[in-house]
Amino acid sequence: MKIALLADTHATWYDPSLPGNLYDRLSRIDTILHAGDFVCIDLYDKIERMADLIAVHGNADEPEIVKRLPAKQMVSISGLTIGLIHGHQPPEVEGRYKLAAVDYALPRMDLFYRYLIQELPDAEVIVFGHFHKAMTRRYEGRLFINPGSASARAEQRSFATLEIDTYDLPNPQVDIIRF
Repeated sequence: MKIALLADTHATWYDPSLPGNLYDRLSRIDTILHAGDFVCIDLYDKIERMADLIAVHGNADEPEIVKRLPAKQMVSISGLTIGLIHGHQPPEVEGRYKLAAVDYALPRMDLFYRYLIQELPDAEVIVFGHFHKAMTRRYEGRLFINPGSASARAEQRSFATLEIDTYDLPNPQVDIIRF
């Protein structure tokens, strides 16, 4: 099964769309997981019509999205337990690890990874957003994925795909696609 991972699409009410050929790429996907910050409900509705959509809200989403979507959720797809969360925290907490240029390998980021594990303790894979910087990393036996930002306004646009092979569940194939 092939899943698209999106986050931080940051659509606006005057332009509730995804950039360029992303619609075509997503048309070949069965399920889309979105880690928050649609910002505009119109984009949420468009993506929901494209494929099975599982999503959480982020810190920049309008109130209608926040009412409709949870802050975090767990889902089992083809036997793999995936946790979905935006990843934002209060500024006084984020200030302990977040720098202007996020470096996921810095030891201070361990605080962030432990927070995600605490929020989604049973997840084998944790998909998050918020930092607008794509990455994959294994930490304490879990796979962490940030698909980056698929916003038309992002400097480096990206999304990810997750391919689950039921014969090799602990090791799903992840591809970060920059466009």
